[in-house]
This record gives sequence, C-alpha cells and structure tokens, in this order.
Amino acid sequence: MSSGKENPRKERRRKENSPEKKPPESGVPESSPDLQEKSASHGNEKHFKAENQSVPTAADTGEPEEWDVLGRRPAFPSSVGIAEESEDAPEKDVPSTGSGRSGKRRKKTQASWTKRLQAFASARIRAYWVLALVVLLLIFVTGPVYLSGMAAGKKRADDEALRERLSIPPEIAVRIDEALVKLRAGDAAGALTILQAIEAEKGFYPSLSYLVALAAVQSGDVNLAERKIAETIVKRERVSDALALQAVVESMKPADRTRAVMGDPKVRSENLLRQAILADPANAAPRFELATLLRYTNRRDEARQEILAAQARLNPVDAHTVTEVTLALMDLEDLPDDQLPAASSAPRNLTEALVAANVALRHGDFGTAATLLKAGRDMIHPDIFYYLTSDPVFRRYRDRAELAEFLQ
Repeated sequence: MSSGKENPRKERRRKENSPEKKPPESGVPESSPDLQEKSASHGNEKHFKAENQSVPTAADTGEPEEWDVLGRRPAFPSSVGIAEESEDAPEKDVPSTGSGRSGKRRKKTQASWTKRLQAFASARIRAYWVLALVVLLLIFVTGPVYLSGMAAGKKRADDEALRERLSIPPEIAVRIDEALVKLRAGDAAGALTILQAIEAEKGFYPSLSYLVALAAVQSGDVNLAERKIAETIVKRERVSDALALQAVVESMKPADRTRAVMGDPKVRSENLLRQAILADPANAAPRFELATLLRYTNRRDEARQEILAAQARLNPVDAHTVTEVTLALMDLEDLPDDQLPAASSAPRNLTEALVAANVALRHGDFGTAATLLKAGRDMIHPDIFYYLTSDPVFRRYRDRAELAEFLQ
C-alpha cells in the first residue's frame, strides 16, 4: 500500500543520476513540470550512454552543461567526437522561427536544380549512346565498301607496278612485228590470227588489245573491235588512239545491215575524235581524222585549222608528205574549174605531182592524170602514196579503169 509520499530511496537515486541543472537563460520557467520531466528522462538516457561508452559527462568534469534557446539539451555533448568551436570564431546565426518558410523554399529550389542537372546529365549520356550507335552503324554499312575500294586500289597499284617490271620476250616481239607487217601489207585476217594467238597465252603485253582492235577493224569484225577498244580504254593504254579507232567503227556501222543504227554516226564519230584529242593533245592522228570528217560535213575552215594543228605535231617528213599535200588539195577544192592552174608536166616533188594529177582529173584528162600519179608513186613509199590517194578528191574517180592501180 503506497502513501502519497515518494520513497526516499528512489528519490535519492534519481537525484544522484540527475545532476543539478542550470536553468536556461531564455526565460523558460523552471516550474514547468513537462519540461523538467523531459529533461530528466533525457539526462538519464545521456548518462546511460555515457557510462556504456566510457565518455565523461558534465557531472564528472564539473563543467556546466549547455542548453539551447528552447531549454533543450544538445543531442551529444561537445566532448563526444565533435570539435569544439574556438572562442575567436564568429558566432553562427541562429535562424528565427519566422524564416522557416523561406528555408523550405530555398531547399525546394536547390532540389529542383539538382533534378534538372541530373536530367541534363542523363540526356547527355543518352546522346552519347545514340552517337556511338550511329557510328557503329556507319562502320557496319560503309566498312565493306571501304575495304573493297582499298582492295581494288591495291590491285590496280600492283598491276601498274607489274607492268613497269614486265618486258616483252624477244620471241613475242618477233611475232608482233610479223603481225604488223601483215597488217600493213593488207593481210588483216592473218595479222588478227597472230595477235589473238599471242593474247591467248595470258601474258601481259602493252597495247596488245589495241592492236587486236586495229586488225579487227581492218578485217571488218566490228564486234570484236568494240570489245578490244573498251579493254584498251579500261587498261588506260593508248586511250587517244582507241577513241579515234572507235570513231572509225562508228562510221562503219551504217554499212552493216545487221545493226540498227540510231542517231547520226558522223556526230558520234566527231565526239569520239574530240575526246581522243583531249586524252592526248600531242597526238596528231585524231586531229587529222577530225579534219577529214569536217571536210565531209563542209566545215572547211575548221578542217584547215585541225590540219595545221596536226602538222605542228608531226615530224618534218610526215608534215611534208601528208599535211602539205592535203592542204594543197584543199586549196584546189575551193577553186572553180575555170580558175584551176595549169597542170605541170614535170613535177619536182610529190605535192606538185598530186596537185597536177587532181587538176587533170577535174579537166577529164585521165591519161595525163595516170602519168602524174605514176610519177608521184615513184617519189615516195607506196604506203604513204596510197594513203594520200585515199583523199576524197581522188576517191571519187576510183571507178575509172585508167586509175585502178593508183586508187585502191
């Protein structure tokens, strides 16, 4: 049965465990029973923790305990793992109760900016991943094309290096010379047989495809000529001569009734000859062929310029035997029959002989023309003579029996 008075033993034990407290200076009343009970229980809890952790308390050290402005003890004493502030350090401002709303707003703003920075960082990371995927996709798509291009370039370089190292064996050179002799002699079929046999041996011999195309043109095999001309251009061998030869093939197509020719062959031939001139500006042959084509289309001024350009690119022998004769014959073409000069009966050179023969032909004196042509043939190599007499001013008379041996 308990009396209204507390047990003296318990009260003494409570007083021993609860050191004397200094009342706070903040004006909190000491007689507040709720505050005293809360402080007592908090002091017991701290004293219990201090005993278990062997940490000296304020009662042991004799130092006064600190209280906050609301009369509450700090969560941990300043001597337990917390550095004490020096006396010279500036005092920290204690936020008043009225600034709580602005503090919350500041924390909310900081949290908002933190989220934005995190979102921005996440977006950059996603962009880096997308960029990496795009780069990998491009490598996957363009990689094979790049590698194939590199392989083709390496093969082309190896082929060019091989061409520089190779030389034509003597026995092959002899056979090529034999084919060219047959070709000049008019045996195009025999020359084509020899050249195709050399080509079948799978050796690499420069300009062999062009020679096969040339023999094919003279033997009338237009399909073979076109294939070999294309091979020559792909190999980048004698491109200018190959284009000029293709122009000749274009002029041959209308005579082949098995082919359906579209467009004007003269236009295609002219374009090919101009491409040949661009491919090798120093080559005189396509210029002379272009001049001949321009004469057929009555563009004589342009033809004359091309002949002069070809003359500047030939050696003196070719200039005197081809271009000068052609220019002299063109001068006669511009004159009417009643203004032609008198035919020379004793020509001193090939040009005079052929000019006099042309004048005799236009006057209808075919016997005198035959005599003059014979004199001209004796002055020059037959191949050059027959090339010159293939000019259009002579070709129109090749059906005459008196001239058959001179106009082939």
